[in-house]
Amino acid sequence: MIDTPGVIGAVFTVYVSIMLWIGYIISRSTYSPTDFFLANRSLKAWVTAVSSTASSESAWAVLGTVGLAYKDGLSALWFFPGCLLGYALNWLFVAERLRKYSHEKKTLTIPDYLETYFVDNTHLIRVISVIIIFACMMAYIAAQFLAIGKTFDAIFDIPHLVSIPIGGTIIITYTMMGGFRAVAWTDFIQGLIMVVGLVILSLTAVLELGGFSVITQKVNEAAPTALTLMGGKTIPVFLGSMVGLLGIGLGYPGQPHVITRYMAAKDSKTIKKGMWIAFGWGILMYSSAILL
Repeated sequence: MIDTPGVIGAVFTVYVSIMLWIGYIISRSTYSPTDFFLANRSLKAWVTAVSSTASSESAWAVLGTVGLAYKDGLSALWFFPGCLLGYALNWLFVAERLRKYSHEKKTLTIPDYLETYFVDNTHLIRVISVIIIFACMMAYIAAQFLAIGKTFDAIFDIPHLVSIPIGGTIIITYTMMGGFRAVAWTDFIQGLIMVVGLVILSLTAVLELGGFSVITQKVNEAAPTALTLMGGKTIPVFLGSMVGLLGIGLGYPGQPHVITRYMAAKDSKTIKKGMWIAFGWGILMYSSAILL
């Protein structure tokens, strides 16, 4: 009989070891501020695309999407266009402009870029942007750490007060060792794991349950409104929910941890190719998550 907890523990140990190994290896080739903050502006298309999209979705992609689809059924699809809108805004209007300007002016961070772009010699824009980013990212990071805690609790039965410091220590360690290049590469690997895992799990679930026809029948018996696009909501509630979900995309250009990837992209070809990779990743991941 397979020792499931033991297998999961072994896989997790290997995963953490790989993340830390990446941080260590990259730390040996990090020599300058540009290396540390922007990976020497050398990220290729696949790493730029997958790491940026994985970062933009974060824990929501796996935990949130699956939970939303379980709760609302097929009507959860309405958030999908909102996410794709966010991708479009970033890749069509932000990515190349930000990459080109930051390369020309040699800016390393978003506050650095804003101060240079608006020629602010008083440094007021830098200070304000740092305060805003710090405040917003603290709340965002807290949500990610909470997701770490829930995952550890569900898999290893480890309480949040123990699991959150463990997860935070691992992330901080490889980030401080390898800088942005380590962050980009670990996010790239984790993005691939997310997609591959969701695709395999969703297809396995379909096969185990007897195919789409059987699933449709069972879902209709359990929750007749789950396979409708309105999810059983009244028209006012549905319209309000749809507008809110579609509005998700408006927040994508305001994610500093995402748009910084464009500053680190190697060239224009990276952006053009990366856009299609990002859209493909998003479509594959979200369709699998909703199916699951």
